[in-house]
Amino acid sequence: MGYIEKTMMDGETVYYKTKLHWTTFFWPLVFCWLIVPLPIAVVNYFSSEFGVTNKRIVMKTGFIRRKTLELLLKNTESINVEQGYFGRMLNFGTVRITGTGGSLHPYSKIPSPLTFRRKVQEQIDAVKK
Repeated sequence: MGYIEKTMMDGETVYYKTKLHWTTFFWPLVFCWLIVPLPIAVVNYFSSEFGVTNKRIVMKTGFIRRKTLELLLKNTESINVEQGYFGRMLNFGTVRITGTGGSLHPYSKIPSPLTFRRKVQEQIDAVKK
């Protein structure tokens, strides 16, 4: 059971869940920096969760120094996706979520960022009905 499931409210269900993209391991392996960067990449990969429930967006990164975003769907103003050349080829990108009050929250190396955005938009539409 992950962070998202542990922090769910009554009547809340997980609609979509993902982790960091596999490219998190790419640079440590390419440059053979296996002593420090690879273990850090492994910890980052397994300690990160990104999800959409029927009530909120949950983004969590970090193990010792945890960074979380738990934004109610009704307080979400926009969700933007940025993908560079390799991001388009390998299907990862940065997701920027803007909440009410102008707070901006960027998260990098999200796999299938357009799918993530679509799942958020579908749940926002469901909340409005």
